[in-house]
Amino acid sequence: MLSKYEDLKRSTGITHSTLSGRLKHLEQNGLIERRVYQTRPARHQYVPSAKGWDMVLVIQALAHVSDKWGVASSDRPPLEFVNAHGGAG
Repeated sequence: MLSKYEDLKRSTGITHSTLSGRLKHLEQNGLIERRVYQTRPARHQYVPSAKGWDMVLVIQALAHVSDKWGVASSDRPPLEFVNAHGGAG
């Protein structure tokens, strides 16, 4: 699971201001929690809150319906979910 700012930025390719704004929005709405993992310099990781994990269930259900009804244009599922322990979910 990607949780560190630099990893999130690298994997998405979005600008600093866009990523920063989205993370703040998710945190303000209780979907993620920001935790310090390094103090010098200060670095944070972003992890799903209990509310965030509940939203994962909704997203997985939407993906399941998409897969079932052939919404994706390929033979493979369009998404792969990874759980908090790093395994496919």
